[in-house]
Amino acid sequence: MIQFVDYPEYSPASGDVVNAEVIIYPNGNITLQYLSFAPGFDVLSASIGIESEGGEDGLEVVFNSNYLHDGLAIDITRPLHWLFLSGEQGELAAGEADTLTLKFVSTDLDTGTYFANINIYSNDPDPEDNPLVVTAELTVGDGGPTYVCGSADGDESVNVTDVVYIVNYIFTGGPAPDPLAAGDADCSGEVNI
Repeated sequence: MIQFVDYPEYSPASGDVVNAEVIIYPNGNITLQYLSFAPGFDVLSASIGIESEGGEDGLEVVFNSNYLHDGLAIDITRPLHWLFLSGEQGELAAGEADTLTLKFVSTDLDTGTYFANINIYSNDPDPEDNPLVVTAELTVGDGGPTYVCGSADGDESVNVTDVVYIVNYIFTGGPAPDPLAAGDADCSGEVNI
């Protein structure tokens, strides 16, 4: 945590001070907290954000706007990582091949679809293929119902009672397996015997 106590806006003699703090968390999240501003502090033309050490990459919260006020807190949240690559660099001789493994992790993600582009740079002289862009997509559902494939009666055990259940469903109009895919014991895409 970095605290600014009576920190001057321009010079110590101006009396225009701020009391604030920056909290940097181990997971990469950042909280900017503004406790109070002296009456002469210029809160009408604030520019707030973060940037890399070299200044070449940044994230702007606000630019030259009336934004600051006493008691303001700004959370900057590091995006969740959901795609992991087995390696980030390597070298192959002409004609060689290698396999990169991608791992998709949905832990802590909200339901929805997530996209990422994987840029593969090489010495390929064709500008259309350098970088080669591969799109990764992850769809996170709400968990939905769980079932055991083949357990048509829903008891999560595959046995002869499931065959009786499916026969009853197909030939006599008995209740359908719930979900219907639970009655697909051979993974053919159909509920059959």
